[in-house]
Amino acid sequence: NIIKEEMKKQQKRQEIMSKYDLYKKQEAKMNLEKSKKQPIKEQSEVQKKKNQILNF
Repeated sequence: NIIKEEMKKQQKRQEIMSKYDLYKKQEAKMNLEKSKKQPIKEQSEVQKKKNQILNF
């Protein structure tokens, strides 16, 4: 009976860990998406400035 309790605890712990793991992966993915979008914005700013300089 004690073993069964331990098994349940272990299972519960694993469930929590896998949920946490999934959350962390999603968070990392979101941050990666954000960091991918950021440079594009900065690049377009740089491109605009280059175009302004070329137009003068």
